[in-house]
Amino acid sequence: MAPHAAAMVGAVGGVRPATPRCAVYSTVTGARLEAKAIDAGYFGRNVSQPVRFADAIGRMLEDGFVTFVEIAAHPVLAASIAECVEQRGVEATAVPPIRRARPERSALLQTVAS
Repeated sequence: MAPHAAAMVGAVGGVRPATPRCAVYSTVTGARLEAKAIDAGYFGRNVSQPVRFADAIGRMLEDGFVTFVEIAAHPVLAASIAECVEQRGVEATAVPPIRRARPERSALLQTVAS
């Protein structure tokens, strides 16, 4: 992926991030991001460095987040989040609001109930 990192930096070089309105956690650094850390180089590192998903979830748990809602057409990360939670021995919930082959309304209502 390293050859693609330079292309990514070039493609997004003109993008300037706004100050986030909520906490942003990075699977590049495994930590909470400040707005100034999100630049073209960050996106280049995102495609070429190892994914630090467990570190990012761990930091979120340390910062007090205990409810995770996966927003995706077909959720695949809720199980990984649950695994991270279990490894740390804390109380937290990971729910997907949409599930393949299930009516969207009933799946969403189940998520809200969770």
